[in-house]
Amino acid sequence: MRRRSISRRGSECPALWPAFTILSGVTHPTSRGRIAPSGPGRNDAPIIDPHYLETEHDRAVFRLALKTARTIGHHAALDEWRDVEVLPGSPVRSDADLDAFIASAASTHHHPAGTCRMGGDADAVVDPDLRLNGFDNVFIVDASVMPTIPSGPINAAIVAIAETWASAPPTHDRENRNGIERNSG
Repeated sequence: MRRRSISRRGSECPALWPAFTILSGVTHPTSRGRIAPSGPGRNDAPIIDPHYLETEHDRAVFRLALKTARTIGHHAALDEWRDVEVLPGSPVRSDADLDAFIASAASTHHHPAGTCRMGGDADAVVDPDLRLNGFDNVFIVDASVMPTIPSGPINAAIVAIAETWASAPPTHDRENRNGIERNSG
């Protein structure tokens, strides 16, 4: 029997030998989080509740991903790389057990986006120039303005947003948006 080690979560993990990990995630979640102030002071920490896996859609997608990962992981082509399934472990089979495992093991991809959606409608937090609605000279230039959650890593999109805004920030005058000069005569 091969040696085992214990992870920081207390689970038995393989010691160093040929092995593999299959990770998956929900790239278009329907669960929506919430961010709110915790008090009136500027140093009051925000309340952040991501509401991970709140919808049945997200749980079903994650279950399917886990079942697919198991199918791939148990393929004969990977026999020399596989000893035993460590997590969630072969006894975990029912949807309820899979959901319990997923709830305990899932984490963010560390790419939160869309909390201050950009748009031209009344529900948008920032306008198309990234100006915070209700303020004349406050802009939000980060991933929070993305109106939809991207499927992949968001770094390139964030850089494009920031560089575009920095190259020609909107003027203070809302009537002179996007660098269009008004006729003064």
